[in-house]
Amino acid sequence: MCILNTFDPMNNKLFSGRTMFAKTLLLSAFCIVFLSQCKKESSSDIPEPVVSTVPVASTILVVEGQNETVSLESSFSVKVKVLDQFGMPVNGVVVRFTSPDPNTKLMLRKDFVIIPLPGEGVTDTSGIVDLYWYMPNNSGPQEITATPILDSNASPLNVSGIVIKANAKDLEIGDRYRGGYVFYLDNSGKHGMCASVFPLPSGGGGGTDWGCQGTFISGTGTAIGQGITNTIAINNSCPGPGNRTAAYLASLTPGTQFKDYYLPSLLELKLIYDSKSKLSLSGNSGRQWTSTQVSSNKAYYINMTDGTIGTDDKSKKYMLRPVRTF
Repeated sequence: MCILNTFDPMNNKLFSGRTMFAKTLLLSAFCIVFLSQCKKESSSDIPEPVVSTVPVASTILVVEGQNETVSLESSFSVKVKVLDQFGMPVNGVVVRFTSPDPNTKLMLRKDFVIIPLPGEGVTDTSGIVDLYWYMPNNSGPQEITATPILDSNASPLNVSGIVIKANAKDLEIGDRYRGGYVFYLDNSGKHGMCASVFPLPSGGGGGTDWGCQGTFISGTGTAIGQGITNTIAINNSCPGPGNRTAAYLASLTPGTQFKDYYLPSLLELKLIYDSKSKLSLSGNSGRQWTSTQVSSNKAYYINMTDGTIGTDDKSKKYMLRPVRTF
């Protein structure tokens, strides 16, 4: 083997070939270790991606129910949806509902439970809280605010709420409302009287007598607004159920949540006849009793077929139309 001498110009020295060969091997080994270490340090500088396993609610929107115009005391669907920062629906978020009107009522459609306000609902797998909104007993714009407050781990959220608005239209003659059809409204447009959908007695059966035969009842007038006082006077003078008067039967109107019906006065029943084309009433024909008495033996009726007003013996059997005031 032949080994040559080598001159190092950097250090102005002459090396043997064997010495230079050893130095070359040493330098190569150092570079390999250094490069390996540089690569290792470089890869450790890149952070591992952090993936959140719990979606966090960041916004809420109205899916259904915004800017509705509805009849008073009717219900309509309201849906709100909660989304995360990527626009995906979030399940299990608690949403709080508030309203400036204490009469506003919401019902969860899932289990038909009324939630008093302020109240809460929880989003489903689609990120939605599904509700019925019942309008309060007055007209004008109404609103509720929906605000996500807790995520599925009961952690507080900082998400802005959203306002949902609805307008309740003014009542009109012929509207279905609070146990019947509106046939009279006062000047405010919020109060009046409605007639029961069905006449009494149920099933007809030839009607019922007026009652209190031979008894004069003081104060049974004809005016609008007097039917309720007439009914009270009749029931006090001839108390049921022994004396089953037409007025007593009207006050027991079945099949409704309201228990304050009464027998209409002469002019109240006349209003029902005058508006009959607007009222979807069952059995609105033939003679019907009023709560207005003529004498100890006679009372007024109206023929609802042609509007004829007449008087007849209290023992005669006619149908009757219960009404109530709201």
